[in-house]
Formats: sequence, C-alpha cells, structure tokens
Amino acid sequence: DQWQIPGSNAVPTVFFWLRKSRELGHNDTRELLKEWESFWQIHCANCAKKSQAGEKFKQCSKCKAQWYCSKECQVEAWRAGHKKDCKRAAI
Repeated sequence: DQWQIPGSNAVPTVFFWLRKSRELGHNDTRELLKEWESFWQIHCANCAKKSQAGEKFKQCSKCKAQWYCSKECQVEAWRAGHKKDCKRAAI
C-alpha cells in the first residue's frame, strides 16, 4: 500500500493498550478487544490474505497482535518493520 510506512503499523500498540485496559478492569474494552482479535486473526498482516474456514494463522509471539499466513510472510513483515512495531507495543 502506498500510504503505509514500514515500521509504523499502529495495530500492535492498539492491542497493547486494549489488553492493558482490560487488565485494569475496564470491561467495555473486553468486547472491543474480542472484535479486533476476531477481525485481525483471519487476515495476514503481511499479504492481507484472508484465512479459509478452519485455517489458523501464526500469531506474532512477541506482541500477539499480528497474524501471518506463513513463516515467510512473518519473516518478511519482521524485516519490513514489524520489529519496530513490537518494540513500540511493549511500552
């Protein structure tokens, strides 16, 4: 996408703060977090491929906020800037 800057994906940071809010007892964030997880876990964060019924994408083990259709997509995204996103999400 021409408007996306490598290493500037806000999704991991949003997940971090939603999870932090949930831990602090903000119940309204629980439903929002569920909605976001349902949406993002069926879309590859690198190539945007949508999963087929019953197919599970690999989740980033560090930020747990991005899902990938393959190891290759995960590595490609890491090199393209997801590494920075993970660090930002660990504020």
